[in-house]
Amino acid sequence: MKIGIITMHRVPNFGSALQAYALQHKLFQHEIDNKIIDYIYSYAGYEPSWGRYIYDKVKYYAKVILRRPASMTRFFFFHKKYLKTTFREYTKNELMFGKAPSFDAYMTGSDQVWNCKFTKGDTNFLLKFAPSDASRLSYGSSFASSSIPKEYQQSFKEELEKYDTILVREKSGVDIVRDLTGKKAEVVCDPTLLLTDKEYHVLSTRGKLKLHEPYILVYVLDYMYNPYPDIYNIVRKVKEELGCKVIYIGTNAVDPTDDAASYVGGHIGPLEFLQLMEHASFVITTSFHGTAFATIFHKPLFSVVQDTESEDGRMQTLLNALSQKDSLVYYKSEVSASLVHSDTIISKEEKLNAIRQKSEHLLIDSINTINKKCHGKNN
Repeated sequence: MKIGIITMHRVPNFGSALQAYALQHKLFQHEIDNKIIDYIYSYAGYEPSWGRYIYDKVKYYAKVILRRPASMTRFFFFHKKYLKTTFREYTKNELMFGKAPSFDAYMTGSDQVWNCKFTKGDTNFLLKFAPSDASRLSYGSSFASSSIPKEYQQSFKEELEKYDTILVREKSGVDIVRDLTGKKAEVVCDPTLLLTDKEYHVLSTRGKLKLHEPYILVYVLDYMYNPYPDIYNIVRKVKEELGCKVIYIGTNAVDPTDDAASYVGGHIGPLEFLQLMEHASFVITTSFHGTAFATIFHKPLFSVVQDTESEDGRMQTLLNALSQKDSLVYYKSEVSASLVHSDTIISKEEKLNAIRQKSEHLLIDSINTINKKCHGKNN
């Protein structure tokens, strides 16, 4: 059986690239043939003509490459070397109107593929393009919200009802699926957590950074909320306690009062990101995947959120499952010295393994069930 996966692998974001790699790698470990559908989706919610698409693509990548030439080169290298994708790219209309690649089964992968703020309700991430009799499943798909905007609810209901298995990344996703369709979804870990620190170490050693002294890694993304300048107070407290330098990645903003801090985000790709995570003395992040990799590498962690009860429950779901709630920090809070040094902000291997094994079993069992169904059709 061959599975086609649709996910957000093209986004020049460390977590997006690595979650796609992790899911595909795990399937290959189980000898499950698969390819990532090389889907180009529109952030703006419109479908350009091919001429306009090519113009926009060249313009966009020229802008990004000029701003972050080393980083983009490393992302391109990672995609080419480590992801197995379809031979050709597919636009939104090509998938919707009959030019979709043929597979035995189709999978919606992880990341915020069902976040309507980003996708504008793009039904290709709901596998609407798949043949009517095709088997469908999802793994680690995220709504990144506790609800779906009213204008998208009907299309989500119609398409999710066609899935054989729905495995989501957050508990809020279970509630959304149940309320829309009556179907039972189950929570699984993000694909990045399916692999161990030892497996990522193999990739990390291929990074190009030279890291010689202890550092605090600060990985800030500000598209959900703006944590500046408050987050600097948290960084300063950790630096005061640990006495080491600070390296920033993600949003290009560095504490203006810290002359020794450095920003390397414009020079790194997924491999260097893994390097930085593996060797950090402490991780401070507003990113879900920053949180995930800090737990994978068992780093002292502050996962900084806008609201500890936020509807975007991605970090909360993960850290609660790991019994690591002390790592969840409100961005305006003052952290104590004792918390910086506490072992309650470091993930425990047994907890991580239990989550990993449960999720892997759900994934493989779901695929085995679909495989039997496919064989039944062919006999």
